[in-house]
Amino acid sequence: MMASRGRRCDGGGITWSWVVNVLVWPAIFAGGAIWRFRQDTARV
Repeated sequence: MMASRGRRCDGGGITWSWVVNVLVWPAIFAGGAIWRFRQDTARV
């Protein structure tokens, strides 16, 4: 089961789109969280 992690269903390896998604989505989430926390603490 662990050996199948990160592989597509058709047996292919890790694709560039997978790598980009793994890097971009956390960056978007972190950027949004930082932006919201800065706005929230600016009120206090």
